[in-house]
Amino acid sequence: MSISNTGESVTDTELTRYINNVPDYKKRSVAVMTCHSGGMVDNLNNAGNKTVVLTSSTCIESSYDATSTCNGIYHAEFNYTFPNALRLQNPCGTAVGSDYDSNGYVSLSEGHQYNAAIMTRSTPQFGDPDAIAASTYIEKDEP
Repeated sequence: MSISNTGESVTDTELTRYINNVPDYKKRSVAVMTCHSGGMVDNLNNAGNKTVVLTSSTCIESSYDATSTCNGIYHAEFNYTFPNALRLQNPCGTAVGSDYDSNGYVSLSEGHQYNAAIMTRSTPQFGDPDAIAASTYIEKDEP
């Protein structure tokens, strides 16, 4: 993965090493929105590491802006659709149908399922070797 405006780069192996340096977690999720990010899935897709990996594209694909957004602002497609799924609404407040089991919460697997159905410009990838994504939720802040 490279940063186009600085010329810096980090390989999937290096990023995995940085992530694995974080000690003492119960479970974790790693969401990566960058071209060719699907290369991360196999690096972290090891049984026993309690890690869910979600990426914006396959290893050979580029990632792009969303073709249309409710507010007309350019967003990276994955960074637009995935938070919408987790929040159950887009930035304009319109509900999105990402709670597939209708329990009032969106699991990481439902977030990925929503992305796979909604994203049109690249193919989101998913790794869940310990089958924890269906029971892993990001809690909403209530006002």
